[in-house]
Amino acid sequence: MNTQRGVRPQLPWPAGRRPLSVVAFGNSVTFMQMPAAADRGQGNYLEVLADCLAERGVPVTPHLEGKWFDFLHRALRDYETRVRSHVPDVLIVQFGLNEYQPWLVPIWLIRHLMVQHRAVGRFATRYRRHIARPAWKQVRGYRRRVAPLVGVHTWQTTPRRFAGHLRRLIRTVRSEGKPLILVLDIDEPSGTLAHFLPNLEPRHAIYQERIARVVASFDAPDVRLVKVSELTRGGGVEMLPDGMHYSPDTHRRVGELLAGEVVAWLEQQRADAAKEST
Repeated sequence: MNTQRGVRPQLPWPAGRRPLSVVAFGNSVTFMQMPAAADRGQGNYLEVLADCLAERGVPVTPHLEGKWFDFLHRALRDYETRVRSHVPDVLIVQFGLNEYQPWLVPIWLIRHLMVQHRAVGRFATRYRRHIARPAWKQVRGYRRRVAPLVGVHTWQTTPRRFAGHLRRLIRTVRSEGKPLILVLDIDEPSGTLAHFLPNLEPRHAIYQERIARVVASFDAPDVRLVKVSELTRGGGVEMLPDGMHYSPDTHRRVGELLAGEVVAWLEQQRADAAKEST
C-alpha cells in the first residue's frame, strides 16, 4: 500500500514491545468502499491508519470488526470475540447510522430483503429476483413516503437506549485496560440516504448531541470524540457516494485523521512518562 506523504519524524518504539492492537468496532461504514477500491493500495480507514503509523515507526495489528447493517446493542452481544479478545490499545467505535433512522418496518424484514448473496440455488435465485427485489422496492417507497410524517417519534434504536449502550461499552473497555477510545460521530445525511429517508436532519442532530454528551461525561483524555462529519460535510457524492459509505479517498482521509489522534495520544504518553521519570 502506497501512502507516502513525505518524511515524518518517527516515534520511539521500545524494542520488543508488541505492536499496537487497533480495533475498528462498528457497522459497514468501517469497511465498505463506494465504489469498490480499484486496487489494494486503496485501503479502508483502518488499513490507512496502520500504514500511517508504520511510517512513524509504530507497528500496528489491525482488527476490523465491522458488520453490515449492524447495531450497537446487537454488536455488544459479541463483545467477547469482537473486542475483548483483541486486547485493544486503540478502540475505534462507529455506530449510529442505522440506529437513528425511523422504525417503519421490522428490521429483520429490511435485512432479509436487502441480502442478495445467499441466493445460490435455483429456487432461492428466483425468489430473490421475482419476490424479494420487488418487495424491497415497495418497502423503500413506503419508507420514503412515511419517514417525513413520523418526525422523531419512532427510532430503530431510541437515542436514550443507544447512549446507554455506548456508555456501557466505554465503561467496560476502560475497566479492562486503558486504551485510547475514539468515538466517531455520524456523517450528515445526504445523497441516496436522504432521498429514501427524507427529514433525517433532526434525528441526526439528536444523535450527535447524545454521542457528544456520552463522550464528554467521561472527561478523560483517552476517550475522544472524532468529528468525521466535519471532514465529509459538503463533500457531495465524492465523499459519500451512496449517502452512507465512504469512497476510497474518504477512507484515506478518515484514516489519516484517526492516525493523527493516535500519534497525539502516544506523544502525550511519552511526555507523561518523561515527567514521571524526572
